[in-house]
Amino acid sequence: PFIVTELCQRGNLHEAVVAQYELNPEGFEYYRMLTMCLDIAKSLAYLHSLGIIHRDVKTTNFLVGEDFTVKMIDFGVSRVLTTSLMTTVGTPTFMAPEVLGGKTVYTELADVYSFGLVIYELLSGAEPYADVPALSLAMEVLKGVRPTLRPEVVNRANPDFIVMMKQCWSKEESDRPGFKEIMVTLLRLRNAPPPSGAQKPTEAEAAKMQVSAEAIANAHDKSLLAYEWYHGKLPKDKAVKLLSGKGVGTFLVRDSSRPGCFAASVVFADGIRHILVQPGTNGRYVVDALDNKNYNFRSIPAVVRSYSNLLVSSLGRSA
Repeated sequence: PFIVTELCQRGNLHEAVVAQYELNPEGFEYYRMLTMCLDIAKSLAYLHSLGIIHRDVKTTNFLVGEDFTVKMIDFGVSRVLTTSLMTTVGTPTFMAPEVLGGKTVYTELADVYSFGLVIYELLSGAEPYADVPALSLAMEVLKGVRPTLRPEVVNRANPDFIVMMKQCWSKEESDRPGFKEIMVTLLRLRNAPPPSGAQKPTEAEAAKMQVSAEAIANAHDKSLLAYEWYHGKLPKDKAVKLLSGKGVGTFLVRDSSRPGCFAASVVFADGIRHILVQPGTNGRYVVDALDNKNYNFRSIPAVVRSYSNLLVSSLGRSA
């Protein structure tokens, strides 16, 4: 018997970082690094949406493909999140303060802390706490000591990216963002102008930055917050106010009062209508139509278009 698995030509993420910095002392092209961080954030957001904590987030637990796509591996110490999750496991240099300190209960925010250190290694090319003796590591982390970045490294990244990284490794769990918020930040940064010290993106990388509405809408419910047209728990009456006066085909998506479902609020020629949408399998969406048949769609804009020949446009949260 044998098992066939996907080949990730660049090895684990730590190996990819070492190879890249040997090739170019400035490390990864800025937008490529953002995309790699987004891959990691998406995978952890999905894991957390299932109620599972990875508990050993580090660069050697991600594999990198030829095109620099990053994939998560090693779920050997992952556990379902419960109020009694108290086993101290993980790799010390990436371990959150609450875990190092022996806290009896910890949450998915321990993974967020570790993610911040993964970002540090991607950005700097250095392993976190490489110069801190193992015996004093826990003491230093609990005192609030964090890795430092050289000025030239800081200049290669957007200041908001540095802020996000530091928020991830905050000592207090309540000060750390969740992965939904992290994805929002990364998507915004990936579509913003590059910092002055960053390398210019290649044509291939620039193409990856163009996130189409169709690609966005293929996301499952747990990652919808990363996209501007998703308004969360916005009440129906406020959705109507936001859409009033907008063109036919404009839509926004919000949580439905029915658990686990969404409502697509859409401007039609005869007024604003609200379409109940339920996440289905394989990233698709299910709508119960008037003819009592279930219809599957590959994206929420496709759901909206199915009701009429609309030129669909989304209404962002900042509108």
